[in-house]
Order: sequence, then structure tokens, then C-alpha cells
Amino acid sequence: MKDLYKIYLIVVILLIFGVVILTSATTFLSYQNKNFKNNPYYFLNRQLFWIFLGIIGGIAISNIDLRKIKENIYLILVILSIILLIVVLFTRPINGARRWFRIFGFSFQPSEFAEISLIVYLSKKFSNIKDKNDIIFPIFLSFIVIGLIILEPNISYALTLLIILIVIMIYSEVPAGYTISLLVLGVILSPIIIIKYPHALLRIKMFFNNAPNNSQISDSVLAIANGGLFGKGIGSGQMKLLFIPEIQSDYIFATIAEETGFIGSILIIIIYVILFKLGKDISKKNLYINRFFYILAFSISFTLFIKAMFHIAISLQMFPSTGVTLPFISYGGTSMLMNLIMLGVLANIERYNEL
Repeated sequence: MKDLYKIYLIVVILLIFGVVILTSATTFLSYQNKNFKNNPYYFLNRQLFWIFLGIIGGIAISNIDLRKIKENIYLILVILSIILLIVVLFTRPINGARRWFRIFGFSFQPSEFAEISLIVYLSKKFSNIKDKNDIIFPIFLSFIVIGLIILEPNISYALTLLIILIVIMIYSEVPAGYTISLLVLGVILSPIIIIKYPHALLRIKMFFNNAPNNSQISDSVLAIANGGLFGKGIGSGQMKLLFIPEIQSDYIFATIAEETGFIGSILIIIIYVILFKLGKDISKKNLYINRFFYILAFSISFTLFIKAMFHIAISLQMFPSTGVTLPFISYGGTSMLMNLIMLGVLANIERYNEL
């Protein structure tokens, strides 16, 4: 259980730090904007609510029998795919995208729920491969989910899921031919998707051409540069003063770098690396005991890690802007909820090891 307690400690540190940095990043933004009721703590209050909900969800998932979820995961994934289809076809677009499903006054992103469900489903299927159908059908179903997410459109999230799928296949020792075929298919389909969704092409062009109107990334890099070695201090950053759109979610790392400097930024990166290693250690314990848990623990750990690295790379202008949040730190209700639920799954696996 030592690995699990270390993970708990790391996540608590990230959550506390995230609340502090989110407050610093959004107080002026929410106070100046009537859409946020001119409440300086608008984002903070909502983030605390989702953290509370996520902790409850994580505790619940850590204490249930994962075998029951494993048995019903196909049905769960099909239901979520139907919800994704409903979102794409019938919901009202927000900022040009149909990603949110509103119920009881709350907005959810079904793609976040589909992600964890797909991870569980792939872990189940790839842990017990009997014939080629145990490989082909999961890949086919994955492409349905990814395709629906592309239609929202949410190209960045679809790309993240595709990378997760490929890495899970490699870790599960799926025959290399399937992985190579998947990569080739992805390369073939990429130009079609880019042509279909011009905003994706625009972001790629701005990234490679360093376009001056790419204000988000340019201001993000400037904020990071302004931070220097030790930063300007929590609450003293300047770029959050309405210079960077979506600073509370897509570019929260820019605030971290400006206010805590190079030292603080490196520490955050190290924390995510340690979190990934601890999750992988939990995975290795199950290699000869429970192959489903072996794949699932790694997949969850990798998912959290790759999202963090994508977010940081985007802020550093090393990758085109995609809108990936920083786990346990960025503002985002559904993402925070699902990140903590994934932590609950890891806890469940580790507790199973101790039985």
C-alpha cells in the first residue's frame, strides 16, 4: 500500500496547489466578467465542488468490485457511444462545438466518461486475447468512439485517445502488425480530417509559421519567460490579466511558470513523472497475478501522464494548441471528476493486491 499512499500524497499536493494557482489565475478574470456574475471566486467555488464530487466518486469506485464493471463494460461503452451521438446530433453548439450534455443544471462532457470506459474495455479485451476478433473488434469500437468525438468536433481529445489506444496495444503485447496498421490508417485519415475541420488546419499552420495572431500560445510563452528562475510569486503574475484566453484550463501551466518560475515548473513536471512511475509499479505487481489489472493500472497512469505532458508542451509552444487540461490542476468539472475516479480505480487495484 506504500505506493498508493504516495499517490494519495502527490494528488493532494496537486489539488491544493491547483486550487491556489487557479484562484490566482481567475480572480481578476471572473471579477471583470458579468458572465461569471462578477464573482472573483466563481471558478474556485465550482472547482471545489467538482473536487468534492470527484473525491466521493473516487472513494466509491475504490471500494466496489471491479469485476462487475469489467463484466458490464461493453454495455456501458455502447450507452456512452449513444450519448455521444446524441450530443453530436441534437445539442446546442457552444463556441462552434457540440461537446456538452446538460442535465439537472450541470454540463458534462460525455467524451471524458467514454475515455475511462474505453480504457477499461480495452484492458479487458487485450488481457485475454484468444483470436484476432479479440483485437479487431475492440479497435473497431475504439474508432467509433474516436470518430464520434471528432464529429463534435474535438480533434485534440480524439488524438489523445488514439495515442492511448496505440500505447495500450503495445503494452498489452498485441501483435505489432495491428499496431502498425493502425498507425498507417491514422496517417491516411489525418489529411481528410484536417480538410474537413479547417480550424484544426489553422492551428497547425499557426504553430509551424509562428503566426502573430496565435495570441494564446505567444502570450503563454511570454508568461513562462517572464517567470525566470524563481517566478514572480503567487498572485503576482501579469499575463493572467485577460491576456491569455482559457487561462483557467488550457493554459494554467503558463500561470504556474510565471508565478513559480523554472524551479516550480520543473517540480510540477517531476511530480507527474513520479505519479506515472508509481502507477506503473502498481501495474507491474499484477503482471503474473491479474493481467486485466496489469493493463488497466498502466493505462490509467499513462493517460494522466500524457495529458499533463501535452498540456505543458502546448504551453511551451512545442505542440499545436489542442485544449488539453492539466490533471488535478486545471479548471474543468468533468475532467476533474474523471481524473479522481481514475485515481479510485488505481486504489482499487492496489487494495486487491493486498488481499
